[in-house]
Amino acid sequence: MKKPNYDVVIFGASSFIGALLTEYLVDYFAQQEGHTRWAIAGRNEEKLRALRTALGQPTLPIIVADINDAASLDALCQQTRAVVSTVGPYALYGELMVRACAESGTDYCDLAGEVHWVKRMIDRYQSVAEQTGARLIPSCGFDSVPSDMGVFHLQQQALTQFGEPAQHIKMRIHELKVGASGGSILSVSNLVKEALSDGEVRAVMQDPYAISPANHGFTAKQHQVAVPEKTKEFGAWSAAFLMASINEGIVRRSHALTPALFQPEFTYDEGWKMGTGLLGMAKAVGLTAGIGGMLISLGFPPSRYVLERFVLPKAGEGPNEKQLKAGRLVYHLVGTTASGRRLKTAVIGEGDPGYYLTSRMLGHAVLSLVHDQVNEEGEKNTQGGFWTTASLLGGAYLTRLQNTQEMRFVML
Repeated sequence: MKKPNYDVVIFGASSFIGALLTEYLVDYFAQQEGHTRWAIAGRNEEKLRALRTALGQPTLPIIVADINDAASLDALCQQTRAVVSTVGPYALYGELMVRACAESGTDYCDLAGEVHWVKRMIDRYQSVAEQTGARLIPSCGFDSVPSDMGVFHLQQQALTQFGEPAQHIKMRIHELKVGASGGSILSVSNLVKEALSDGEVRAVMQDPYAISPANHGFTAKQHQVAVPEKTKEFGAWSAAFLMASINEGIVRRSHALTPALFQPEFTYDEGWKMGTGLLGMAKAVGLTAGIGGMLISLGFPPSRYVLERFVLPKAGEGPNEKQLKAGRLVYHLVGTTASGRRLKTAVIGEGDPGYYLTSRMLGHAVLSLVHDQVNEEGEKNTQGGFWTTASLLGGAYLTRLQNTQEMRFVML
C-alpha cells in the first residue's frame, strides 16, 4: 500500500477556479480544519510559484504535471490520497487524470458538467476503480451539488416527517446570479460541437438514465422541461435549464446508489421558475429562445468564432471580485410522496454559484472524502467506483456545506 506525502493535491491550481479554491483552502485551514497535507499542481511551475506567493504560502508544495503527460499524472497520484482536477473542458483534457486515479486507487473530484464525458469515464474505469478502491466523484460544483444535495436534504426531511421518501421531486430555479468564465464557455462550446457531430453524444444527452448504473432497472418515464410549460406544483411557468441534463443524471445516479432514500419509481426534473400569467409565459418563451439562439450560434462555426474571439471571456478569465460576492443561488424543490404528502425545501447560496460557491463545494467534497469517509484507522470505509456527492458523502458533506455559512438547505 502506498504511503502518500499528501492528503489532497489541487491539479490546475493556477486556473481561475483553481486559484479561488486554493485561496479558500488557505483561509479555511488557518481557522477550522485539522491537519491536512496538501499541495498545488499544474504544468506551469512559474504560475504555480506566483500563486503560492500571492497566497502568502511560501512553503506550500508544488508538483509539476501535464494533463497530456500520462507518466507525470501517474507520478502525481503516487504522492497523494486524493486529487481535485479543475482542468477542463473535461471531454478534451480530463481522461488521463481519471485513468491515473482509477488505476492507482487515488480518490478524485472534479467540476465536470459534460454528461457524455461522465458516462464515458464510468464505462471505461468503473471496474478498474472497484478493483483499486479509487472513489471518483464527478460534478462537485455548481454542476451538480445544489441539485444533488438539495434532493438529499429534501428526502431526509420527507423520511423524518412522513416516514417515506418523496416519489416525485421537481426543482425550479427561483433566483440565479452567476458570472461566466472562459473555461465554462469553452466547455459549453465543445459540448455543442460534439453533440452536432456525434450521434452517440446526442443519444446520451437525451437518455435520462445515461449515467445510472447499467443494472439500474428503472422504468419510470422521466419528464424534461424542453419548452415553456406550466408547472402545477409551483403554480408558475417553467423554462428549460441549460445544466439540467447533467444535474438530473447525477440525481438519478444517486437514486440508484442510495435506494433507501428513494422510491423505485422516482422521478426528477429541473427548470427555471419564470412567474405566473402572461408575463410568466412571455419570460419562459424569451429565455427558451435566448438559450436556443446561443446554442445555435455556438454550433455554427463562423458565429462561434466571433463569439469566442470577440465577445465571450477567454480561458483563465472570469468574474471580478465584486461580481463573485454579488452572485446568488436560490433553488426551490417540491417533493410528493407515494401517499400524496408534499413538502417544499430550498437551497440558498450567497456568492457567485459557478466560482465563489463552487470553490466551497469542491473543497469540502474532497475534504469529506479524505477526512469523513474513512474509519478510525484512516482507511477508506466505502468501496471504489464512481459515486455522487449525495450517495457517498451524504450527511457529513451536507453539514460541511451548511457550516460554510454561505450555503443553506432549509424547509419552506
